[in-house]
Amino acid sequence: MRPSSSAVSEPAADVVVTGIGVVSPAGADPPAWLGALDQGTPLARDTSPEGAPRPIRAAGIESFNLRDYGAFRGTVGISRTARLAVAATALAHREAATTSPIPRGDRVGVVLATAFGNLESMVRFDRGARREGHRFVDPMLFPNTVVNAAAGHVSILFGYSALNSTVSSGSAAGLQAIAYAVDALRRGDADLIFAGGAEELSYWTWLGERELREPAAPGGGAGPAPREEQVVFPGEGAAVLALERAADARARGARALAVVAAYGESFTGSGCSDQEAVAVRTSALQRALLGSARDPQDIDCVWSGARSIAWMKSNEGPVLRAVFGRGSVRVALVAPVMGDWRGASSVLQAAAAVGFLASRRIPRTELLPGQPETEPGWSGGGGMAPRTVMIYSFDSLGAGAALILSLPIEDVKEDRRA
Repeated sequence: MRPSSSAVSEPAADVVVTGIGVVSPAGADPPAWLGALDQGTPLARDTSPEGAPRPIRAAGIESFNLRDYGAFRGTVGISRTARLAVAATALAHREAATTSPIPRGDRVGVVLATAFGNLESMVRFDRGARREGHRFVDPMLFPNTVVNAAAGHVSILFGYSALNSTVSSGSAAGLQAIAYAVDALRRGDADLIFAGGAEELSYWTWLGERELREPAAPGGGAGPAPREEQVVFPGEGAAVLALERAADARARGARALAVVAAYGESFTGSGCSDQEAVAVRTSALQRALLGSARDPQDIDCVWSGARSIAWMKSNEGPVLRAVFGRGSVRVALVAPVMGDWRGASSVLQAAAAVGFLASRRIPRTELLPGQPETEPGWSGGGGMAPRTVMIYSFDSLGAGAALILSLPIEDVKEDRRA
């Protein structure tokens, strides 16, 4: 398959972020999870979901209770993925509605990214059918086996009916969900859309990660130890952005946290050479820059979906050098701290980018090419706060996406006056 790339044909500067909600292993309070990214310490620990025969090193969420995020009826039996998505949506809703109520439910939509949905229910349903026969499967498990069940539960519990969609394209799905929402808003399909992603941690997701990262050796037995850039631990969580047209946000007095400036995407087929893959991924980032009417030097920070610094340098370094030239670019990563959230990873990147933009600072970054920053909270040359950032993610199966966010113009003017 030949590689391809595309982007939104015109700038999406009329869409803004008015709320973010994150439920993470570091907590749901913005100071907690943004502080964890600032510090850079991995949150992996001994996390053993039900059914795990041995301790699992992962970034799990302890003591999660949906009641802490609001009073919801009809949540008995819904999956952990759905509960996480509902909690993150509640937080984004709360922030978006700080100054005035959000639009009525028939003008609000949901777009959710997930790789597996509720894998636990899928496995239990399938094993029941294989062991007992299809007549004896548990019918209560079936609703949670559908990959778009989590998005459906969010819509039902909050009464959102403008649109409901699920995107499943690996680690790039979160950015694609945001782009889907931006297009829908610009078409007038909804007045506000909650776009995000959610993934739960279970024994089965951990087992799949282990098999992928530690393949068995020929003839049985353990395979070779994974290289440093392959080391990754699974995580879980949910991140949701409240998106609406800038004019609508102004009309109801909502604060715009960031502007969605532009978006680009790419796909590299299995038959692509390394050179072709670099070219098409580069094109996605360049198209996002073109759509935002910005130059590479306008980007204050890049949020990468890489699983580690070594992986970023070896696999994404050629792309970044092709886009940013020989100059230095500051790159921030979330996976080494929060773990691999699979379909929700790039939404977490976007939420982090919005959070740091709104707080006028950049977290601990890696200088590419160069040495890592020794001080967290770098705020740019001469004390300048960041104004424009890029988020990108390239999934191992080929999907890629890039998003550019910027401060609202009124915030830029305020910073200049200050």
